Amino acid sequence: MYTEIWIPGTDTELDSLFEQLRVQQHSDTAHPLHKNYAAETFKECSALSITFENDKPIVLGSVLTRQCWPKNAYRILNRFWKVHEHRLPHLDRNHGMDIFSNTVEAHIVYAVKELNAELVFMSRQHENWQAFSTKILKQKVGIEFKYNSYKYLTCDNPQDDSCWQRIVYYGNEELLNQWPYK
Repeated sequence: MYTEIWIPGTDTELDSLFEQLRVQQHSDTAHPLHKNYAAETFKECSALSITFENDKPIVLGSVLTRQCWPKNAYRILNRFWKVHEHRLPHLDRNHGMDIFSNTVEAHIVYAVKELNAELVFMSRQHENWQAFSTKILKQKVGIEFKYNSYKYLTCDNPQDDSCWQRIVYYGNEELLNQWPYK
């Protein structure tokens, strides 16, 4: 298993594969979040990623930064999804967590080395995922993410409740003081 991460527009072959799989995901109207994979949602990404197993793509995602976040803070696993053929039940849960953990580790390494990230985070609108995710990441790859009970502003509209999300983070937690939360 390995993860390729690149800046959009710098690798024609990977860009093309990513776009093909993005269109497939966006076209799957049976998936409840298919609209999240529209082309415009990837325009501001700092990097794109594809994780491969046996040279076949299994999960895709992106790395993102926004003006409403502290400088040098990056969201990893942004718009993260499994290629249709690899959704559960085709992957056992333990193997799925290996894929998740290895992709997270690759995103962190890339964000720190290539983007000079001081803080990386994952976010979700829903509750009850932080403890599980941090436990799995510590077990699988030895990375200790932290979390708290606050919701942080993840998009530019503070009036939109969906823009306030719970996070798990890794890195310089002093940057959290520069970020709107509630």
